[in-house]
Amino acid sequence: MRVVATLIALLAMLAPAGPSPRYAHQMMTFDGQRVLMFGGAGTDGSYGDLWAFDARGWSQFPQSGPGGRNSGVFAYDSIRKRAVLYGGRVHDTLATATWEWDGAAWHQMATEGPTPSVHGAAAFDRARGVVVVFLPVLSRAPLPRPMPSQTWAWDGRRWTKVSAPVPDDVMPMGMAAEPATGTVYLLAARLGVKDSDPMTTELWEWTGSGWRKDPSTPPDVGQALQANIAPAGPRGLVLYHAGDPVENRGTWRWDHASWTHIGTTGPSPRTVHVMAYDSNRDRVVLFGGGVERQRLGDTWEWDGKVWTQVELTRRSVH
Repeated sequence: MRVVATLIALLAMLAPAGPSPRYAHQMMTFDGQRVLMFGGAGTDGSYGDLWAFDARGWSQFPQSGPGGRNSGVFAYDSIRKRAVLYGGRVHDTLATATWEWDGAAWHQMATEGPTPSVHGAAAFDRARGVVVVFLPVLSRAPLPRPMPSQTWAWDGRRWTKVSAPVPDDVMPMGMAAEPATGTVYLLAARLGVKDSDPMTTELWEWTGSGWRKDPSTPPDVGQALQANIAPAGPRGLVLYHAGDPVENRGTWRWDHASWTHIGTTGPSPRTVHVMAYDSNRDRVVLFGGGVERQRLGDTWEWDGKVWTQVELTRRSVH
């Protein structure tokens, strides 16, 4: 028996201390207690696992509910205490089902929803009690011109399409709801005339019935999938960009008036990384991403001043 117990302990030590390398693209959120991340794309396909991250590190929930996917949207409804998952790419098809995680189990809430798309973004509008989803009407490359967009709201029972005008010809980098005010922001890259043309970066504010462009000038981040944003508590928003142009790489902070380049140290160059703000610990958490065909599995935290790579230890599965 002691030999068996020793082998089990050794296997546990050899097992990964966190999620396998992947890019998850917008499928990370904070549920008031811990950061949640679902699925994503690895080198051997898409995953359907749910992970939680807090001060103790990563832990994995038993796998059930939605199947493997990437490029869906994931946002936490703090009123109903549900994490909402919509869409994503499942093999060669686009999912249309809506799932909710109640902290213990998955529930499929709807089989049809917004127009199938990839590379959307979502955040919870606390003032109106809905998850807001911004979707470019896009199924695959090359990007169409013009490329229309849609905004939808999920209230826990049904989806409603917002009829007001929305920004077109933009690709979302991320959406974030500020913890203090509840205001929802969308950071997006405006397309050029051709795919090879450089993109310009824009910040938009959700009004409840449409989008209002912020007059500030966000940093040029080249392509939409090279950057992501998260709330940063009283500091406003934080953007981490690790692509081209090189001179704009690193961490940027928006203080409701202007953008400030904080520094260039932190995670290595990557695309399609995920970020979320842990308001309990006042930390922005960043995970994974990709470099060409390589997938990354590192975890970083930003405390408002510096990025620190998290040293992970193995934890028992829920």
